[in-house]
Amino acid sequence: MDKRLIFSFVLVVLFSSVFVFALTLLREVPVASCTDSDGGLNVNITGTISGATLNGTNFTRTDYCGTNITLIEFACFNSTLAQEWSENCNCSSGRCV
Repeated sequence: MDKRLIFSFVLVVLFSSVFVFALTLLREVPVASCTDSDGGLNVNITGTISGATLNGTNFTRTDYCGTNITLIEFACFNSTLAQEWSENCNCSSGRCV
């Protein structure tokens, strides 16, 4: 195999791993259903999760900037957990810029 191809693959994996670990899980809540408009942990798009709690109450949560350097990102896990994550980045309109 070409050494440059292997090196490129290793770099992609390394940067992807750093990105995933940069997000910090703040809390997660069991829910009856959950969908995410931006497809999950996507800090580049402002998204909204929505669904129903275990007692049947509907909910929505939209990604937002906690500060101008902190994004609060909402995501669903297996449609049964609503999660709240924090990401340090330049934040504007509920997304990292």
